[in-house]
Amino acid sequence: MDNLILFASPFIALVALGVSIYFGSNTKKRGDRQDNRRDKDRERAEAENRARDMATINVKLDGISGDVRDIKDEMRSVRTDVSRLTERVIVVEQSTRSAHHRLDSLERINQKEE
Repeated sequence: MDNLILFASPFIALVALGVSIYFGSNTKKRGDRQDNRRDKDRERAEAENRARDMATINVKLDGISGDVRDIKDEMRSVRTDVSRLTERVIVVEQSTRSAHHRLDSLERINQKEE
């Protein structure tokens, strides 16, 4: 009987060691799978957040682009208005110059008569 106990004890220990290694290995694999799943979920969530942020940025850029177009159109209109006003100022300056010449002529005539 002592021989049986001497033989069984190491055998039981080896079987227990084998079972421990087996279950430890399975637990590690399951943990790794869960970690991978969590990592994939986190990566998916980050990708969704980046996509949402990029969509927001694109919408804002489209708005800015439209505003820039409006400003360009207004600038063209302002240039046209300035050009027209420049032409009118030139005409007014010429008219004023002509009026001064006429006034100078009248003053000379008045000075001669006096």
